[in-house]
Amino acid sequence: MDLRTALAAHKARRDKDKNCIMSMVFKEAAPSHRTRSREDDTVVALDTLTHQLLYFDSDPKTRNVVLDASVFQDQMARIASTPSGPSGHQQAGGEQGLTGPISGGVSVRYDLIDCNIDICGPEVLFQFTDNFDYQDLRNDFLKTTMSSEILGHKIHTHIITGEYAARVKDLRTYNSVTKDIVHRWTYPLVPDNNFLPASAPGGTGNDLHTSYTYSRLMRYTEKGVKLSISCMIEEETVVGSGTHIGDLSTIRGSVIGRNCRIGERVSIRGSFLWDGVVVEDGAHITDSIVCGNAIISKGAIVPMGCVISFHVVVGQGRTLEPYTKLTMHEGEDADDDDTDRTVDIDLGPGGRGMRWIVRTEPTNILVPLRDPVTVYESEESEEEDDDEDDDVSKREDEEHKFTQEVTDTVRRGIKENHSLDNLALEINGLKFAYDKTFTDCINGILPGIFDHLLEVPAAQFLASSGAVLKRWGALLRKFLNSSDDQVDLIITLQEYSEKEGHNIFYTNFQALLHRMYEFDILEEEAILQWADEQMNADDKTLLKQCGKFLDWLKEAEEEDEDDKYVWISKIQACVDKLPQQ
Repeated sequence: MDLRTALAAHKARRDKDKNCIMSMVFKEAAPSHRTRSREDDTVVALDTLTHQLLYFDSDPKTRNVVLDASVFQDQMARIASTPSGPSGHQQAGGEQGLTGPISGGVSVRYDLIDCNIDICGPEVLFQFTDNFDYQDLRNDFLKTTMSSEILGHKIHTHIITGEYAARVKDLRTYNSVTKDIVHRWTYPLVPDNNFLPASAPGGTGNDLHTSYTYSRLMRYTEKGVKLSISCMIEEETVVGSGTHIGDLSTIRGSVIGRNCRIGERVSIRGSFLWDGVVVEDGAHITDSIVCGNAIISKGAIVPMGCVISFHVVVGQGRTLEPYTKLTMHEGEDADDDDTDRTVDIDLGPGGRGMRWIVRTEPTNILVPLRDPVTVYESEESEEEDDDEDDDVSKREDEEHKFTQEVTDTVRRGIKENHSLDNLALEINGLKFAYDKTFTDCINGILPGIFDHLLEVPAAQFLASSGAVLKRWGALLRKFLNSSDDQVDLIITLQEYSEKEGHNIFYTNFQALLHRMYEFDILEEEAILQWADEQMNADDKTLLKQCGKFLDWLKEAEEEDEDDKYVWISKIQACVDKLPQQ
């Protein structure tokens, strides 16, 4: 954002009223916006005419907005003092009156993100000097100032739309803001502009200077990166200087720091590797953060949501549980759930580190949990709990209605033999009307395709299901935009197969999975990722049923990689024989 507009507005207010000591920057965005922290549930009340802040609360535990009556008394007094006044039939609340525009009102808003950008007058510093116990600008200074009538200080807001401003407050916003930078929403502040100086005051020479170049599919690489001829750098990836990536390794949607060492046949998806990280051969990292100088040993698997702190070593062949946090710091033992603590954990051969239990763990995660998590327990009355239950029930009813409409649309399309493009267009229309995701669409498409197979005799099931997938599997493909979407499809099929009366799908789960693979609906990477996640499930019946198919996929993957490696080696040998210029 351009701060000059906000500064000019703040200075103009200060010139008219010296009690206007602070202006806070807010950004218009939906409550579920990716850059809003789960611990920041901001509700504000504003004077619609002057933009003065009348109420502020960002605590997710707050269930009600309580405005002092004096707020509305001041508004009515101002309206009464205007030339048109009540006799002019003006209305409180910021609406148009019969004789002219209204003189303001009170607006309660839940669609604003606190950017934590504040323009302050010297009085703010004086307040912190006089009140040495102030620790936080929001929780201490802001609430005290707004509730004090003695000093008469005023705080105003500056709301931006169409500009970018955000604060990294936790792992979720770290992930979101980084992706916004990679996607160039923050232009001109993007990596390839290399705007940092070659040597900053107090720096150590070339510590801040960058040399990124940009290529299609949002790929950024610095000078000095060493890429083997067979590695794959896919879309939305940043790689820092001095990093070496070995043969047959794949990097996608990730940020790799400087001087990292990534071995052969490594898979890194949606992750952040800081400077000096070592990833040995055959390791897999998904949707996680690996901090500086940590080591992921040979064959180790770091699944989604993990945070590996500085100098931690994940041992050879060790598979972590999703959302594991590891640290080298040995904290004090604590029985209080509100206190961060560390516990012992087996990190495999050569492993080093402790498990870190974080107080804000339900909200402070890099990627969302697949299952809903209750973050805060309500301590309010049973009546408020009933209201919340009603809200949940309404959301569930809406989700059920959307799923049913998609299912009915698919059934009708199959019955009337609609074209795939027209059917996909109808489903996309429902998706936008209900504001749903691709995974939500899959939840409705799959029953629409499979429901009529419940009446097929068992002896004909495999042939019939194969014919259905061959004809309509392309509809599923249209709503699978990533490997994660494919994993969600497998989970949807798993849940569908486990329903009462769906035994025919349950007993033929492996065959269905195999057919989806044959018809290019699912890729082996997604199937193997689903299998990895199922290793932590209580019921592994379906996983065991798919055992032979999974073993075959793993062997085929290794053979393909071996063939590719031999082919690459032959090319490299031919290149080495070429005369040197």
